[in-house]
Amino acid sequence: MADTDKELREFKFLPNLPKANLDDRTFDDLLQECILRIPRYCPEWTNHNPSDPGITLVEMFAWLTDQMLYRFNQVPRRYYVAFLELLGIRLQAAVPAQTDVTFYLTAAQSSLKCIPKGTEVATVRTETQQAVVFTTDEDLVIGQPKIKYLLTSLTNSKNKADNFESYYTLNQDGSFRDAYSVYLLERYEVNNCFYLVLEAPSIALSESALTTNNQDTSFEIETLRNSIAGNVIALTFKGTAAAVAGINPDEPPLRWEAWDGSEWVGDILQQKQDDKTKGFSFHQVTQPQQGADIILHLPLSFPAAKFKTYQGHWIRCVYTKPQGLDIYLASPIINNVTVRSIGGAVRASECVTVENELLGISDGKQGQFFQLQGYPVLKRKEEEEYIQVTLPGEKPEVWTEVNDFAASTPRDKHYIIDSRTGEVQFGPLVREPNQLVHQINDRRLRQRGQEAYPSSNSNDDNYLEWQYGEIPTLGAEIRMKSYRFGGGSRGNVSRNQLTVLRTAIPYVKNITNLKEARGGKEAESLDQVVMRVPEILRTSKTAITPEDFENIAKLPSVYNVYCPPCDSPGYVRALIIPDPRESNDLNETNFLQLFPEGINPDEKLKLTSQLKQELEAKFNEHKSLGIKVEIAEPQYVGIKVVAEVLLEDKYQKSQNQNDIKQTIIKKLHYFLNPITGGFEQKGWKIGANIKVAEIIAYLQNMSEIAYVGAIEIFCIRKIAASGEWIVTSNRDKKMIINLNEFEVISSWTDDNPNLNSIITLLNNP
Repeated sequence: MADTDKELREFKFLPNLPKANLDDRTFDDLLQECILRIPRYCPEWTNHNPSDPGITLVEMFAWLTDQMLYRFNQVPRRYYVAFLELLGIRLQAAVPAQTDVTFYLTAAQSSLKCIPKGTEVATVRTETQQAVVFTTDEDLVIGQPKIKYLLTSLTNSKNKADNFESYYTLNQDGSFRDAYSVYLLERYEVNNCFYLVLEAPSIALSESALTTNNQDTSFEIETLRNSIAGNVIALTFKGTAAAVAGINPDEPPLRWEAWDGSEWVGDILQQKQDDKTKGFSFHQVTQPQQGADIILHLPLSFPAAKFKTYQGHWIRCVYTKPQGLDIYLASPIINNVTVRSIGGAVRASECVTVENELLGISDGKQGQFFQLQGYPVLKRKEEEEYIQVTLPGEKPEVWTEVNDFAASTPRDKHYIIDSRTGEVQFGPLVREPNQLVHQINDRRLRQRGQEAYPSSNSNDDNYLEWQYGEIPTLGAEIRMKSYRFGGGSRGNVSRNQLTVLRTAIPYVKNITNLKEARGGKEAESLDQVVMRVPEILRTSKTAITPEDFENIAKLPSVYNVYCPPCDSPGYVRALIIPDPRESNDLNETNFLQLFPEGINPDEKLKLTSQLKQELEAKFNEHKSLGIKVEIAEPQYVGIKVVAEVLLEDKYQKSQNQNDIKQTIIKKLHYFLNPITGGFEQKGWKIGANIKVAEIIAYLQNMSEIAYVGAIEIFCIRKIAASGEWIVTSNRDKKMIINLNEFEVISSWTDDNPNLNSIITLLNNP
């Protein structure tokens, strides 16, 4: 069958898509089906042995039917696939997972340290699993910042730094010029904060420092100017032991943030143990005058900004609302603060980079094919990943990759790459269907002694042939300068799994990924592309309706998109829900493993700047002139469930009652979220309401629950000013929560116990 398919393919330069089997019944299946029907239609026929003449006739008709099915399988699905090939539709290759890889240095460096792009890191190889390899996407420069200013503020502004109470300049040794000690929180009230303004190394200093790595690596000026972006810094504070009382030193009410150019981003203090000062209390620090460190992970986007008259890179520490009575009774006091870089983080993708691969030698024919050793191939970077064609004794020629040869002339140095299979093809030669007819007619006229058509007298024998793209010269060497291959769900590794450094780099102590890798997906199947093509045909050029913009926004990293109707002409609002899944097949079992605490919108459903830029590029390509598209997140609404349940008899006497309650809550997280929620397990849609009856029905279907008693549901909404989540009251005990067209529900376990669902177990009467 496979050889027959290749022979029947007329246009070999088109993408080869797998063919579907409309009726997969074989000869044996048909024969057995007929024999099983004999007792129903002819009960007196009892001899079903092959020697019976009737069975021979049945076998003959089964053979004829098998031949008909073989022909039937050629249409219409095969014609549909052929139509897709004519349109140039290709199956999308696997998508690589991405994460941030952190490099820790053995000691603070006196000059800049470089981690070059293309550095390979991997998981530990085991007896049953191969190592998963990641490659850094950019150069990482670990600089040595300095602290320019320390400023205190009485307010916690969301989008800027202002209302400074006082400011201090620092000496090179970290002491303050005009003061012996500093009160970090002026009035030690909630939302008080202090700012540290950092200064990155200068360009001249950076260029001289890069030579210490003995690496021939080029860096752009913009990278050098922001040499502390993504760095891991250690702030060393010196103060007095037990100077601050009233707080829990293991749970200090402080939040560290950094300015990424547009907003204050948190989570730069990755772990609680990274604060050695214990909330500036210096609790259990034997010699506080020698200082204690606070380890901060600066964001990858960390540009310099100017607030009022202060210019630099900004980080701040905010006094948050404490839990219980743990409050500052006095402001923390320090007399010295210094900073040093101890590492840095950079974006990495699950792939392997191949350099200067020889594809083969050109034979001078049209439509040549070459095979890359590694595939699926990731999207190529034009400035780095391309094909070179070199004739003996001449300089290499750079050829250009195109999506198809439709606009290629015989002088264009074009080629195409099938990302899924790794096939490289050069320009084909296309012959018109009536070429043979013209040649026969010319031969007939010559035999009669008549003059042939003028075109046949031309020196160009290929007057009915069309060459798309230039043909590599005979004997030319064809090389792929660079490419990356990889992708798939295997790259969705959990945190702290990338610990093997495959490329030796001096002064690097260890590496890890502090966040799980996400975004890895398998290659597109034929059924998926069949569903995708109608949307492509409907929105091929210009997007007009909201549905057109929704179809355009369906990227691999987008789970759902909704464009609500808008009364303003020329304005479209696209609400984007990113895809936090590691696999398309996300059932209840692996959901509890991947999201044991549910899906927190602030952590799992954040619209990243990279995804926003991709969507903007797609919209700008298809939108009409004058249309403004706003890309935003939906308004997430948390759901808190307070319910009484009676367990089944076999769970009544279990010693792990608390574990059972936690399991029920985790299953509620699975049911109440925009990814796997709802009874269809496709996620709650944006704007869909939630009813108490639906939650009751879901609880009653759980194997652990025999009866559902009293139940209440509450909304958890986010305050825009402070960024805090609060529970709205349900005094009327409404049986339905109505959401507007911009809201979508989610559920998670929060550090604040007031936001968490509560399951109460009833006693069996």
